[in-house]
Amino acid sequence: MRIGIITSKYYTDHKKIKDLITLIQTHFGKHNATIISPGHSNADLIVKKYALEMTLDYIEFNPAYTGHNLYSFEKKEYYEGKNWHFSQLIHRFTRMFQNVDKIFIFTSHKHKEHDPLISEIITKIPKKIQTQKII
Repeated sequence: MRIGIITSKYYTDHKKIKDLITLIQTHFGKHNATIISPGHSNADLIVKKYALEMTLDYIEFNPAYTGHNLYSFEKKEYYEGKNWHFSQLIHRFTRMFQNVDKIFIFTSHKHKEHDPLISEIITKIPKKIQTQKII
């Protein structure tokens, strides 16, 4: 099972993230689920931290301008010579949606109007993917 976890840049309830990852580990086991994150925001780093602490398989679709790292899904060549461009923020989610079975979205009602990217991304999730919002 490939499980995507998306977080709003204003999401701060790290306990809910940890609880979800613990539930995934308990339900699927360490090697039957892969945690997939778009990487690069503060809460995405928490997803990465708990997934790795619980020794779950972890990959990320970090934006091209951030460079290749140990957990990057894309090949090293994808990142070479890339400068920041807004389209990269959207592209990483598009690629993520092509590689997941289920998505959990951590967002905050309080800051929804200040995170237009997450609102736009949610509209691009294909209907075939099971989606669960966590507030």
